[in-house]
Amino acid sequence: KKGAIIMRYPVTKKYCVSCAIYLGIVKVRAKEERKKKPVAI
Repeated sequence: KKGAIIMRYPVTKKYCVSCAIYLGIVKVRAKEERKKKPVAI
């Protein structure tokens, strides 16, 4: 086989918070850190 490998569209998965922590996607943070959201300018 020859040719380029074309990747399919990226799959976005949504997890509940506890599932994400369990799977290691999201790290457990302190209460104060959880409240902060990055501000896009």
